[in-house]
Amino acid sequence: MRTKQRLTRNPNTTRHGGPFSTETRVAVWNKATPTFFLDPALYRKDACGATIEWAAYGDTNSNHGWEIDHVNPVSNGGTDDLWNLQPLHWRNNRNKGDSLSPRYCVVTN
Repeated sequence: MRTKQRLTRNPNTTRHGGPFSTETRVAVWNKATPTFFLDPALYRKDACGATIEWAAYGDTNSNHGWEIDHVNPVSNGGTDDLWNLQPLHWRNNRNKGDSLSPRYCVVTN
């Protein structure tokens, strides 16, 4: 009998484990909320209200680092379609993981 093996995928990757294209990163960044006092080309807010910085994409050492999250997780059948992707502060993304729970915000500003 063969058992289905679950592959581990790194955070901030496509459903197949590869990097997101620059085009996708720009499209997902544009889904973030512009801030009132900061240049929206450089800084925005994620769904939790956390400030994210364009240049800190993928930077888990930054206070404003961000990643691309699958709203419906890949483990639940989520796709790489733009409607299923959102920008999240890296800590919010890690806290959300493969969950569908709306309670994942650990960084809010």
